[in-house]
Amino acid sequence: MNTFFEPVRTMAGMDQLNKLLADKNRQELAMQAVAKAGAGDGTTAATAMVTGCIDTQKIHMAEAVGEQFPFKVIVTYDESKAREMCEDVRFFQTSAMYYPAKDFIFYSADIHGNQMVGERIRCVYELIQACRENRPLTIVTTIDALSDMVVPLKRYEEAMLPIKNGTILETESLAKQLVSIGYERKGMVDGQGQFAIRGGIIDIFSFVDEAPVRIELWDDEVDSIRYFDVESQRSIEKIQSYEIFPVTEYLFTEDEIEAGITHVKQEQAEQLEKFGISKKKRDQASIEACNHINRMVADMERMKDYSKFINTFASEVAGFASYFSVEDTLFVLDEPGRMKERMDLVEYEYAESMKNRLASGYVLPSQTKLMRGIVEIYKAISGVRKLLLTTMIYKPFGLNVDYSMNIDARSINSYNNSFEYLSDDLKKYKRTGYKTVLVCNSRTRAARIVEDLKALDTECYFSEDFSRRFNRERSW
Repeated sequence: MNTFFEPVRTMAGMDQLNKLLADKNRQELAMQAVAKAGAGDGTTAATAMVTGCIDTQKIHMAEAVGEQFPFKVIVTYDESKAREMCEDVRFFQTSAMYYPAKDFIFYSADIHGNQMVGERIRCVYELIQACRENRPLTIVTTIDALSDMVVPLKRYEEAMLPIKNGTILETESLAKQLVSIGYERKGMVDGQGQFAIRGGIIDIFSFVDEAPVRIELWDDEVDSIRYFDVESQRSIEKIQSYEIFPVTEYLFTEDEIEAGITHVKQEQAEQLEKFGISKKKRDQASIEACNHINRMVADMERMKDYSKFINTFASEVAGFASYFSVEDTLFVLDEPGRMKERMDLVEYEYAESMKNRLASGYVLPSQTKLMRGIVEIYKAISGVRKLLLTTMIYKPFGLNVDYSMNIDARSINSYNNSFEYLSDDLKKYKRTGYKTVLVCNSRTRAARIVEDLKALDTECYFSEDFSRRFNRERSW
């Protein structure tokens, strides 16, 4: 990617910025501070800020500055913008994933589909695989996705079930394990997150695969493993081994489940007493609140769905930011000011919603503290290097900037297929010493544009080698 990164590397001030982010002594001090204090004692990792960045420039800048880091986490303030940025990242590298945020107000209260859960779990899976295979990965997400509470990454790694040809399997024991990591048992698999056992055939459809896996047994020994098509049931590809990945974010041990149920029962009894369950005379609101509480706890026990009680069941909770190595990761924060505004709104709406739900018996007290504020998020990433990208110059809330530089970036209006105007601008850029690169969406279109520009006496050429360094004499 020298073609695109070289112009950024040679900008005034970039040497100092890169030197700051590459300072290993500073990073070691920050890591020691985090390890000693749990979440930092004031010594933070290097934080650089680039102002003057317009939206179309931000991913280019982030990828150029962050090429020295195996992992990059790009955080913005809006879901639609995060998805757009993820598509932009895929131009520079294919290993880019979008990690969606939960809706804190409605996620725990209402029925939700598997699409968002699947996206989140695929991100976790790709992160684990990238660490194993020592390959780069970029995750794009929103600030509110970093605020929810999740189980530590090691829970996923411990819950993975490796299977290979020749493995001895006891089907009912496997079924119990699959249920414990979120799979739903069906007569026949027709969607992700499901498994089926029919005699010596085991079908499993994970969120991390495009097709389900069929494991065939000879007695109790794995005889073959293959991917198959859901509709036709025909085999797609035969494989030698397979690792079953969890399809739930709520991975609890049996001891945690037992202790969690006991704690929920205690909370239930306390809340029922507050609503006057033992009184002979109660108003209609108190009666309905007690009914809501009893129904919620009964549904939890009947369906074994503990997702609404992560604080109660998990002995240890973490944030998504903690899944990344502080030594090998760069956090890129897009418009910290807008992120602060977003989090202020989310926190206010969440607090008001939980207050009303608690008063109506729809939640227990432990369910009202399922998100972190922006101060806690920044504290959690205090040991990670950070790059702030903003359009305007301002002092970001809660972040100490070690080095700041301003760039002059601007958008170019559409030429509406007028090659004369484009040719005139390219000649002007050349006279003033600019390096110009035109990026097209296809090889055919690029070659045609080159021919049209040459016909207008504009020197240019076509290349697909992104590793080349170009000079000032030509446009390409």
